[in-house]
Amino acid sequence: MPYMAPCELEVYIPTQEKWVKVIENKLGDPPGSFSNVKPDGKREIYLVECAKDDSQTTISRSGLGVDAELGERGELRVVIPDSERMEVVKSIRKGESFEMEITTDRGTHSKIRITHRS
Repeated sequence: MPYMAPCELEVYIPTQEKWVKVIENKLGDPPGSFSNVKPDGKREIYLVECAKDDSQTTISRSGLGVDAELGERGELRVVIPDSERMEVVKSIRKGESFEMEITTDRGTHSKIRITHRS
Protein backbone atom coordinates (compact mmCIF):
# COMPACT_ATOMS: atom_id res chain seq x y z
CA MET A 1 0.00 0.00 0.00
CA PRO A 2 1.51 3.40 -0.95
CA TYR A 3 2.38 5.90 1.79
CA MET A 4 -0.22 8.61 2.35
CA ALA A 5 0.80 11.78 4.16
CA PRO A 6 -1.26 12.26 7.30
CA CYS A 7 -2.37 15.75 6.37
CA GLU A 8 -3.25 17.41 3.11
CA LEU A 9 -4.71 20.72 2.03
CA GLU A 10 -6.87 20.90 -1.08
CA VAL A 11 -8.41 23.77 -3.02
CA TYR A 12 -11.80 23.45 -4.70
CA ILE A 13 -11.81 24.31 -8.43
CA PRO A 14 -15.44 25.22 -9.20
CA THR A 15 -15.01 25.24 -12.99
CA GLN A 16 -13.88 21.60 -12.83
CA GLU A 17 -16.07 20.68 -9.84
CA LYS A 18 -13.16 18.93 -8.09
CA TRP A 19 -10.69 19.24 -5.22
CA VAL A 20 -6.96 19.61 -6.03
CA LYS A 21 -4.23 18.79 -3.50
CA VAL A 22 -1.82 21.71 -2.99
CA ILE A 23 -0.03 20.91 0.29
CA GLU A 24 0.91 17.57 1.79
CA ASN A 25 2.42 17.35 5.29
CA LYS A 26 4.31 14.23 6.28
CA LEU A 27 5.20 13.28 9.85
CA GLY A 28 8.08 15.46 11.04
CA ASP A 29 7.50 18.17 8.40
CA PRO A 30 7.35 21.77 9.59
CA PRO A 31 3.82 23.20 9.64
CA GLY A 32 2.32 24.25 6.32
CA SER A 33 0.82 27.73 6.07
CA PHE A 34 -1.70 29.73 4.11
CA SER A 35 -3.14 33.21 4.43
CA ASN A 36 -6.58 34.78 4.41
CA VAL A 37 -7.38 38.45 3.87
CA LYS A 38 -10.43 39.51 5.84
CA PRO A 39 -12.94 42.03 4.42
CA ASP A 40 -11.35 44.79 6.56
CA GLY A 41 -7.98 44.08 4.85
CA LYS A 42 -6.40 42.39 7.88
CA ARG A 43 -4.21 39.44 6.86
CA GLU A 44 -4.44 36.25 8.89
CA ILE A 45 -1.90 33.44 8.76
CA TYR A 46 -2.97 29.84 9.36
CA LEU A 47 -0.63 26.99 10.29
CA VAL A 48 -1.47 23.36 9.55
CA GLU A 49 0.54 20.97 11.70
CA CYS A 50 0.44 17.19 11.98
CA ALA A 51 1.13 15.85 15.48
CA LYS A 52 4.38 13.88 15.70
CA ASP A 53 2.44 10.84 16.90
CA ASP A 54 0.01 11.12 13.94
CA SER A 55 -2.96 11.51 16.31
CA GLN A 56 -4.32 14.73 14.82
CA THR A 57 -3.84 17.76 12.64
CA THR A 58 -4.12 21.19 14.25
CA ILE A 59 -5.16 24.33 12.36
CA SER A 60 -4.04 27.52 14.16
CA ARG A 61 -4.43 31.21 13.30
CA SER A 62 -2.31 34.30 13.88
CA GLY A 63 -3.76 37.70 13.14
CA LEU A 64 -0.33 39.31 13.19
CA GLY A 65 0.21 38.98 9.43
CA VAL A 66 3.56 37.22 9.71
CA ASP A 67 4.25 34.23 7.48
CA ALA A 68 6.96 31.58 7.28
CA GLU A 69 8.61 29.83 4.38
CA LEU A 70 11.31 27.23 3.96
CA GLY A 71 14.70 28.35 2.75
CA GLU A 72 16.80 26.51 0.19
CA ARG A 73 18.20 24.17 2.85
CA GLY A 74 14.88 23.53 4.60
CA GLU A 75 15.37 26.19 7.28
CA LEU A 76 12.58 28.57 8.28
CA ARG A 77 13.33 32.02 6.88
CA VAL A 78 10.76 34.09 8.76
CA VAL A 79 9.73 33.33 12.31
CA ILE A 80 6.08 32.76 13.12
CA PRO A 81 4.91 34.52 16.29
CA ASP A 82 5.32 32.27 19.32
CA SER A 83 2.73 29.54 19.68
CA GLU A 84 1.21 31.21 22.73
CA ARG A 85 -0.11 33.92 20.42
CA MET A 86 -1.61 31.41 17.97
CA GLU A 87 -5.29 30.57 18.29
CA VAL A 88 -6.32 26.95 17.68
CA VAL A 89 -9.14 27.04 15.13
CA LYS A 90 -9.72 23.30 14.83
CA SER A 91 -8.12 19.96 15.63
CA ILE A 92 -9.06 17.08 13.36
CA ARG A 93 -8.44 13.35 13.73
CA LYS A 94 -8.20 10.39 11.35
CA GLY A 95 -10.76 10.64 8.57
CA GLU A 96 -11.93 14.14 9.52
CA SER A 97 -11.83 17.25 7.33
CA PHE A 98 -12.17 20.96 7.94
CA GLU A 99 -13.37 23.33 5.18
CA MET A 100 -13.22 27.11 5.03
CA GLU A 101 -13.42 29.92 2.52
CA ILE A 102 -10.46 32.25 2.17
CA THR A 103 -9.51 35.34 0.19
CA THR A 104 -5.99 35.42 -1.22
CA ASP A 105 -3.66 38.43 -1.25
CA ARG A 106 -4.81 39.00 -4.85
CA GLY A 107 -8.47 39.11 -3.82
CA THR A 108 -9.37 35.67 -5.19
CA HIS A 109 -11.98 33.79 -3.17
CA SER A 110 -11.24 30.09 -2.66
CA LYS A 111 -12.65 27.17 -0.74
CA ILE A 112 -10.07 24.95 0.97
CA ARG A 113 -10.26 21.59 2.73
CA ILE A 114 -7.77 20.19 5.26
CA THR A 115 -7.94 16.44 5.88
CA HIS A 116 -6.18 14.19 8.39
CA ARG A 117 -5.84 10.92 6.48
CA SER A 118 -3.86 8.39 8.50
